[in-house]
Amino acid sequence: MIAPYGGKLVELLVPPESAEDARAEAGKLPSLQLTDRAVCDLEMLATGAFSPLDRFMSEADHRRVLDEMRLESAHVFPIPVTLSVDKDDPAVRLDSEVALRDSKNELVGTMTIEVFVDRPLSVCEERDSKGIYARARRGEIKGVTGIDDPYESPLRPEIALDTVGSTVEQNSRLILELITERGFIRDDADGAAGA
Repeated sequence: MIAPYGGKLVELLVPPESAEDARAEAGKLPSLQLTDRAVCDLEMLATGAFSPLDRFMSEADHRRVLDEMRLESAHVFPIPVTLSVDKDDPAVRLDSEVALRDSKNELVGTMTIEVFVDRPLSVCEERDSKGIYARARRGEIKGVTGIDDPYESPLRPEIALDTVGSTVEQNSRLILELITERGFIRDDADGAAGA
């Protein structure tokens, strides 16, 4: 068998045995209406036809595809695969899941913009104003991440914030850059042209 492009076939489809539960959960989420083109792109992403992509492109990937027909990973990829959304849509928020719907309002998927706030457990304990970590260390409460509940850093977060080595302002700037590059908001130059 021929190896998938990028070395791994990306498959984002929900397994059939989980589809009913996933559909029920998606029904509780805010929704984004996708264009027919975006639905086609989502189908291609979900089935692995756009491997090695496992999500809509970041700004860096998008720019490199337009300039060099390559992803940031250096894989040849001539097709820009992006999702444009209305900056004023209340469904668009960082670190929250949203249901994706086609032009007939049929559910076609879900999406999350994941933010990873990176800090050591010792810093979490130091900054814990409610004493949750201290109570967990004494065995008074269970299921506290990092104490008696394992924690695994996300493999590919949309954004990673370093709260130890960076200021609140620096991290805020990173978040604004991400949501601007993803098209969730437009910068002044872009906004002026469309107004």
